[in-house]
Amino acid sequence: MALLEFQQVRRDFEVDGAPARTVLDGIDLRLEPGRTIALTGRSGAGKTTLLYLAAGLLRPTSGRVLFDGRPLGEIPADELALVRRRRIGLVFQNNLSLSALPVWENAALPLLLEGQTAAKSKAASIEMLERLGLADYADRPTTVLSGGQRRRLGLARCILGRPDLLLADEPTADLDEVTAADIERFMFEWLTANGHSAIIVTHFESIERAADQVLRLENGMLAPNSKSPSR
Repeated sequence: MALLEFQQVRRDFEVDGAPARTVLDGIDLRLEPGRTIALTGRSGAGKTTLLYLAAGLLRPTSGRVLFDGRPLGEIPADELALVRRRRIGLVFQNNLSLSALPVWENAALPLLLEGQTAAKSKAASIEMLERLGLADYADRPTTVLSGGQRRRLGLARCILGRPDLLLADEPTADLDEVTAADIERFMFEWLTANGHSAIIVTHFESIERAADQVLRLENGMLAPNSKSPSR
């Protein structure tokens, strides 16, 4: 059974009473457990919308999105929130964080919410932040972080939560080449070692080479020439 499946998904948006604009049209997609997809395409092609649909944060105008065989649109809101917390990791371009909490506690939220002690949660968080180059900010507020650092914080929080599915929107954007390569390597090593799945929006060829499959969105549709890259 596919972990994530799109069945003829269409998503329209209406803005200020203007005619509806179709962002995604007829998307069929299957993501098997333990596999990774690199999602590419021009700005506005619908990549971020696809991730929001995969997380159940948006609902399709038509068609279905299934997670582990269950249509996301049929899962009650409180249960869906729990599924996202425990099984779906989100690294979006504008990662939300709690400014009242220090960086380490923002990263450790999945552990704290599952009842792990503060001491153990902080130790695990510091170790992860060190690996992602954020240890110096552990006790500081998230307001001091740059956009790229916030993405790394989001990745730290996701990995500590050990989700079955990672949804990442340009996770290495705003990073220098060396740092980006290191973060990419660590991310794929973690995915492979733990058998997790991922859809990663990217424009980096290095991520495309590391992924199991490369899909390209053009005008809201998957390009006919989308194919698996040479590994």
